[in-house]
Amino acid sequence: MITNSLVVSAYQAIEKSLEELGERWTSVCKWVEDQWLRLEDVDIKWRSYHSIAGKFDKWLDEKEVTLGRMMLSDVSDPHILVNQIHKLKVTHPLRSQERVWVEVIVAIRFSKSKEVKVIVFC
Repeated sequence: MITNSLVVSAYQAIEKSLEELGERWTSVCKWVEDQWLRLEDVDIKWRSYHSIAGKFDKWLDEKEVTLGRMMLSDVSDPHILVNQIHKLKVTHPLRSQERVWVEVIVAIRFSKSKEVKVIVFC
């Protein structure tokens, strides 16, 4: 025969288990949300980095072509040599993006997430 006190204690045990499970589930949901926000932040920074890296790569390709032409030209004429040096001295169009680069590098290096590790060779 089931007594009233057994039913009450079983009910309380189930209630306690459900409460603990609810707390654990809340912790899991919060952790997942935090990780999602981090991933979104990394994705935004990665897209920015990828865009800037593409522009920088294009600029480097242009400079390599310029250097290739210079290697084939006559450098005995000082005017041609000075002109070539000025072509190389032109600053690349990404100067305004340097701050963004620094922000991305710093954010990745000092990210709270230890899973994201990037080595930057400057």
